[in-house]
Amino acid sequence: MADPTPALLAELRQAAILADLPDPDLAWLAEQGEVRAVRQGELLFAQGDPADRMYVGLEGVVETHRAGVPSGVPPYSFGPGEVYGVIPFSRMQGFPAGGVAVTPTLRVFAYPRDGFDALLARAPQLE
Repeated sequence: MADPTPALLAELRQAAILADLPDPDLAWLAEQGEVRAVRQGELLFAQGDPADRMYVGLEGVVETHRAGVPSGVPPYSFGPGEVYGVIPFSRMQGFPAGGVAVTPTLRVFAYPRDGFDALLARAPQLE
Protein backbone atom coordinates (compact mmCIF):
# COMPACT_ATOMS: atom_id res chain seq x y z
CA MET A 1 0.00 0.00 0.00
CA ALA A 2 1.19 3.54 -0.68
CA ASP A 3 1.66 6.09 2.05
CA PRO A 4 -1.59 6.35 3.98
CA THR A 5 -3.64 9.49 3.52
CA PRO A 6 -4.47 11.74 6.46
CA ALA A 7 -8.12 10.84 5.86
CA LEU A 8 -7.44 7.11 6.31
CA LEU A 9 -5.44 7.75 9.47
CA ALA A 10 -8.32 9.84 10.86
CA GLU A 11 -10.77 7.05 10.03
CA LEU A 12 -8.57 4.45 11.76
CA ARG A 13 -8.39 6.66 14.86
CA GLN A 14 -12.17 6.23 15.21
CA ALA A 15 -11.45 2.74 16.59
CA ALA A 16 -10.91 3.00 20.34
CA ILE A 17 -8.03 0.51 20.28
CA LEU A 18 -6.16 2.64 17.72
CA ALA A 19 -7.09 6.11 18.96
CA ASP A 20 -3.96 6.63 21.07
CA LEU A 21 -1.37 5.01 18.81
CA PRO A 22 1.52 7.35 18.00
CA ASP A 23 1.32 8.73 14.46
CA PRO A 24 4.29 6.70 13.12
CA ASP A 25 2.81 3.44 14.46
CA LEU A 26 -0.63 4.16 13.02
CA ALA A 27 0.91 5.04 9.65
CA TRP A 28 2.90 1.79 9.73
CA LEU A 29 -0.27 -0.18 10.50
CA ALA A 30 -2.11 1.52 7.64
CA GLU A 31 0.71 0.60 5.25
CA GLN A 32 0.51 -3.08 6.23
CA GLY A 33 -3.20 -3.54 5.59
CA GLU A 34 -5.63 -2.65 2.86
CA VAL A 35 -8.89 -0.82 2.43
CA ARG A 36 -11.65 -3.00 1.00
CA ALA A 37 -14.85 -1.68 -0.52
CA VAL A 38 -17.97 -3.84 -0.77
CA ARG A 39 -21.32 -2.93 -2.30
CA GLN A 40 -24.65 -3.34 -0.57
CA GLY A 41 -25.72 -6.98 -0.51
CA GLU A 42 -22.20 -8.34 -1.10
CA LEU A 43 -20.35 -10.55 1.37
CA LEU A 44 -17.30 -9.25 3.14
CA PHE A 45 -16.71 -12.78 4.45
CA ALA A 46 -18.71 -16.01 4.47
CA GLN A 47 -19.61 -18.21 7.42
CA GLY A 48 -16.77 -20.69 7.86
CA ASP A 49 -14.19 -18.63 5.93
CA PRO A 50 -10.78 -18.65 7.64
CA ALA A 51 -10.56 -15.89 10.25
CA ASP A 52 -7.43 -14.42 8.74
CA ARG A 53 -8.20 -10.70 9.01
CA MET A 54 -8.96 -8.06 11.57
CA TYR A 55 -11.43 -5.56 10.15
CA VAL A 56 -11.82 -1.94 11.23
CA GLY A 57 -15.03 -0.32 10.03
CA LEU A 58 -14.45 2.89 8.08
CA GLU A 59 -17.78 3.57 6.37
CA GLY A 60 -21.09 1.75 6.23
CA VAL A 61 -22.47 -1.20 8.17
CA VAL A 62 -21.94 -4.96 8.05
CA GLU A 63 -24.53 -7.37 9.45
CA THR A 64 -23.56 -10.91 10.30
CA HIS A 65 -25.88 -13.80 9.53
CA ARG A 66 -25.40 -17.36 10.67
CA ALA A 67 -27.18 -20.45 9.42
CA GLY A 68 -29.42 -22.07 11.99
CA VAL A 69 -30.17 -18.95 14.02
CA PRO A 70 -33.90 -18.72 14.77
CA SER A 71 -35.82 -16.03 12.92
CA GLY A 72 -36.40 -12.96 15.01
CA VAL A 73 -32.90 -13.01 16.51
CA PRO A 74 -31.32 -9.74 15.42
CA PRO A 75 -28.01 -9.97 13.56
CA TYR A 76 -24.80 -8.57 15.01
CA SER A 77 -23.65 -5.50 13.12
CA PHE A 78 -20.54 -3.36 13.07
CA GLY A 79 -19.71 -0.03 11.50
CA PRO A 80 -17.25 2.85 11.58
CA GLY A 81 -14.74 2.70 14.41
CA GLU A 82 -15.60 -0.85 15.36
CA VAL A 83 -13.32 -3.87 15.09
CA TYR A 84 -14.45 -7.30 13.95
CA GLY A 85 -12.80 -10.52 12.95
CA VAL A 86 -9.70 -12.00 14.47
CA ILE A 87 -7.73 -9.93 16.97
CA PRO A 88 -4.37 -10.63 18.61
CA PHE A 89 -4.54 -13.70 20.87
CA SER A 90 -7.92 -14.73 19.46
CA ARG A 91 -8.50 -18.46 19.05
CA MET A 92 -11.09 -17.94 16.32
CA GLN A 93 -10.18 -20.04 13.30
CA GLY A 94 -13.21 -19.40 11.11
CA PHE A 95 -15.88 -16.73 10.89
CA PRO A 96 -18.90 -17.98 12.86
CA ALA A 97 -21.24 -16.00 10.60
CA GLY A 98 -21.24 -14.38 7.20
CA GLY A 99 -20.85 -10.61 7.00
CA VAL A 100 -22.85 -8.74 4.38
CA ALA A 101 -22.85 -5.02 3.54
CA VAL A 102 -26.24 -3.50 4.38
CA THR A 103 -25.47 0.07 3.37
CA PRO A 104 -24.88 1.35 -0.18
CA THR A 105 -21.17 1.76 0.54
CA LEU A 106 -19.04 -0.31 2.86
CA ARG A 107 -15.37 0.35 3.44
CA VAL A 108 -13.24 -1.52 5.93
CA PHE A 109 -9.56 -1.65 6.74
CA ALA A 110 -8.34 -5.24 6.65
CA TYR A 111 -5.20 -6.24 8.55
CA PRO A 112 -3.81 -9.76 8.09
CA ARG A 113 -3.63 -12.16 11.02
CA ASP A 114 -0.10 -13.17 10.09
CA GLY A 115 1.00 -9.59 10.79
CA PHE A 116 0.02 -9.57 14.48
CA ASP A 117 3.51 -10.45 15.74
CA ALA A 118 5.00 -7.49 13.88
CA LEU A 119 2.16 -5.22 15.00
CA LEU A 120 2.58 -6.12 18.67
CA ALA A 121 6.36 -5.76 18.43
CA ARG A 122 5.89 -2.27 17.01
CA ALA A 123 2.96 -1.24 19.24
CA PRO A 124 3.03 -3.40 22.39
CA GLN A 125 0.36 -1.20 23.98
CA LEU A 126 -2.19 -2.99 21.78
CA GLU A 127 -1.54 -6.18 23.73
